[in-house]
Amino acid sequence: MSITISQEEANLITESPLPSLMKAFAEFQSRALVIGRHMGHELIKVGQTEDLEAQIASLKKQLRVANTEKDNLAGEVGDFQKQLQQAIGDRKSWRNCCLEAEEKLKKSSEEASALKRSIDEMKTAHAELDKEVWELREGVVEEHELGFRKALRQAALLFDIPADDDHFDVGKDVYQKALVRIEDIPVISDQAEDTPHTPTAEDTERSRDGNADGAGDRD
Repeated sequence: MSITISQEEANLITESPLPSLMKAFAEFQSRALVIGRHMGHELIKVGQTEDLEAQIASLKKQLRVANTEKDNLAGEVGDFQKQLQQAIGDRKSWRNCCLEAEEKLKKSSEEASALKRSIDEMKTAHAELDKEVWELREGVVEEHELGFRKALRQAALLFDIPADDDHFDVGKDVYQKALVRIEDIPVISDQAEDTPHTPTAEDTERSRDGNADGAGDRD
């Protein structure tokens, strides 16, 4: 750093006495100190301003980032709201479906109860029919046995056959020229061909007439 002064200033410094120069030097030095301190404060302020500007720039950048994130969050919130509305709609739809299912279940339960009552009534009616059929069967069997004994007594009277013969069995019938239990005889149309002819009233009368004629001849 170089300092340039005029010739007049140089002559003034050369011609001035030392005490005056010392006083002037002290005065200018004091002023320089004051000016330097003032400049230092100003420089500090300038540095703080630069720091503040840097901070402001950083804050602006952060603000832009925050605004971007805000926009993104706003979009996500919009999507979430749409999903929420869709979920609410689905919930209403599912609620309606559940109500319909409950109504169908209630109706099905009522139908099942009615069907159960109908089945119980049918079981009761079936039991009564079974009882009636059994009673009819017993009556038919009884009538069959009574008819068999009646025919056996008539045969014993008319043809002199012992009614207590062990060969007579109400539970048997003639099948293929043999006595077979009724439940063992197959139900076929050809059974009548194997069954012997049952004597009629005319056959009985002819038998009596024949017996009478034979007795007359013997006489």
